Formats: sequence, structure tokens, C-alpha cells
Amino acid sequence: MLITWNIPFLVKHTNINGAFLSRLVEEGLTTHEAIEHHKSENKSSKFPYLVFQEVDKEGKHVIEKLVDILMETGNIEAASVLSPTRVKQHKNRGYAKKEVPLLTVNDNADLSIEEFCTDGCVSSKKSSEERDDPPFSIQVVPATKLFKGENIYHISAGSVRGQALIINNESFQELSSRRGSKVDVANLSSLFTQLGFQVNVKEDLKRSETLNLLINFSENKGHESGDMMILVVLSHGQEGGKIITHDEKSVDINHDILRHFNNENCPSLRGKPKLFIFQACKGDEWDMGVQSRGLSCKTETDAKPFDIESPPGSPLKDPTWEDMVISYATIPGYVSWRSPIRGSWFIETLSAVFMKQSHDTNLRDMLDLVCLELKQRESTQGGKQSSMYEVRGFHKKLFFYPLLKLPERL
Repeated sequence: MLITWNIPFLVKHTNINGAFLSRLVEEGLTTHEAIEHHKSENKSSKFPYLVFQEVDKEGKHVIEKLVDILMETGNIEAASVLSPTRVKQHKNRGYAKKEVPLLTVNDNADLSIEEFCTDGCVSSKKSSEERDDPPFSIQVVPATKLFKGENIYHISAGSVRGQALIINNESFQELSSRRGSKVDVANLSSLFTQLGFQVNVKEDLKRSETLNLLINFSENKGHESGDMMILVVLSHGQEGGKIITHDEKSVDINHDILRHFNNENCPSLRGKPKLFIFQACKGDEWDMGVQSRGLSCKTETDAKPFDIESPPGSPLKDPTWEDMVISYATIPGYVSWRSPIRGSWFIETLSAVFMKQSHDTNLRDMLDLVCLELKQRESTQGGKQSSMYEVRGFHKKLFFYPLLKLPERL
């Protein structure tokens, strides 16, 4: 997985020529057939990515072999990102560059690439002109009206909506730095402040620090007077719902994070909406998209409707898990994309949608818009991204009423 996380860096800093490819074949990390297949079936810009993806499938000892090959072929910077210690050992003993036979490849192929990152971890772009564009400024459209009804979450008088915590892990011990993540923090901090939240940002936390912070935040006295809560985690991620901490240990999203804020463990937020946002990969697969056919389909089920009634005399209880929306940058098994200049696709898109739509659009509708906006984006390498969200007992509509001070009586 370390290779997958650093593919864009490896592509940018590796001269993928005949000598390099020959050594990969010689060490059993790929085959002549695989190389020719990737060359013939894909654009030249995708070829280097597919080569490293092929290498990453070979499993045990592949890192050591690849680092040695990178060193032999003069790709020192690329080797260093995978194993700085091994590179230092080679340098100390005067590592000699090997002479290797050349494969027949087009060394003049266009292998140029703008660096984009995934949070599992790599890098992205929407169009060529985006490369030099600075991050946009957050200017939230003020709300001018209230929405009422039994299916709408109640918001108290005043302009403060609640507490927001942002955990941003940008640097790590061995993993690549998440360049561009500070842009996400700036966008979200500005957005949440304008939405009426008291924002707290914590950066580069170890596992123990993360767990302690989550417990303290769940017990924050501000939740008692607030109407809702937001928790954001920006970091590398792994398949199986794991977030990587600064010291490269993992925390489980469900067990280590979400459970601290359910009705049992966080009574001060009982009955109040809770939004969780996770900008992290959930695997190492790349979504390369499929050709649009412009087709639509309608599905039906033959399931029989049913009613469930509580036994007579049963005590009234609330579910343990309730009023939660959990939003993820990507779907299970896949990477999420991040630009070193503009931040992650997901957070940039979410910030833009909330900025423009939160004055009159409820939370879940905005998250649907984020999914639709992400659909329009594509990385230089042809990568796509699909965000997702899940709800746990979130049965009402949530409006933020940005920059609107609500009256005492609604």
C-alpha cells in the first residue's frame, strides 16, 4: 500500500525508461506482456501509473526490490520516499549503478504529470488551468428566511449554532505529507465560522492524542447550549474505516470516533444533529470511470410492506445511534484526490456548495449536490471520485441559517 499512496510522487520523480522497465521484469515485479498491454491499451500519460500499480500487486519484499531498482537506475528521490533508511545504507556503501539491458520502449513518450495526491495517498486536477489558480475565498450567502415544521430540526435563538472540531494530520513519520491540506483547513474554518460555529483546529495528532481529544470534545460543555455539532478529520486512510494518525497508527471511525457521540456516551447532544466529515482514502483502488451512455433506469422491489408495533406496556426509548450524518470523501475501497495547491476535491467542493446553498438548502440535499459536482471532476490520469454519506436516525431536515440571528420565538 505504501507504493499506491506515493504513486504520483514516484511517477514524477522516476525516469521510466527501458533500463528501469527491464530491471522490473528481471526481478519479477512485472512482465513483458503486462508492459506491452499497458502501452497499447492506455494513453501514454496513464502508462507510468499502471506500471507502479502492477508492481504493487506483487506483495511481499516488493518495496526492497523496487527501492534497489530505483537506486540502480538513478532515481534516488523516488527511492527515498519509499525507504529513506535503505537509501542511506546504499549511499554509505557507495552503491554502484548496474548496467542493464534495454527493453524496446518509447522513451520519448509524454510521461509528464502534474502532481496530485490521494489520501491513501496520491494527488488531482479538474482542468489544465486549475493548476495555477489560487484557492477560492469563502463568502457564505446569508439566510433570509426560516423554515418551520415537525420534520425540521429546531434551532435556538441567537447566531451561535454549536461546536466544530477539525483534526488535520498533514505530516507523518514515513508516509508522504498531505500537501494542500492546510487549504482544506482554511476553507472549512472560514465556512463553519460563517455558518455560526465556534471552530477549534488541532493538527498532527498521535493516536493517543486523538483519542483523548475526541473524549474531551464529546464532553465539551458547549454542546449543552449548542444546537448541533460538526467533527472533521483530514488524514490518510485505509480500507476498513481506518484513519491514520500522525504517528502512523490507526483509529477506527466507528469504534474510536463515532461511538463517543451517540446518545449513550454524549447525552448533551441527544436529539441534536451531528455532522461528521472524513477526508481520507478508504482503500487503494482508482476509479477510472466508465463511458457515459446517457441511460437511466428505474428499479422496483417486490418486498412486502410491514408494520412493527411495540408490545403493550413497553417503555419509550430512543435509539443509541441517532441524529448522525457521516460524510465520506470517497466510497469503500477507493482513493480520494487532493491538490497541493487547492486542497482536496471533496473539501473544496463541499465548501463551495455549502457556501452557495446553505442559506436555503438542507444538509442532505447539499451533500447530494456535492456528489453531483464531484462527478464532473477528473484527474490528469483519468481518475474519478464518488463521495458518499450515511445517516443514522437522521429523520429531519437540517438548515444552518448562516449569518442570520434567530429571534427568541420561532
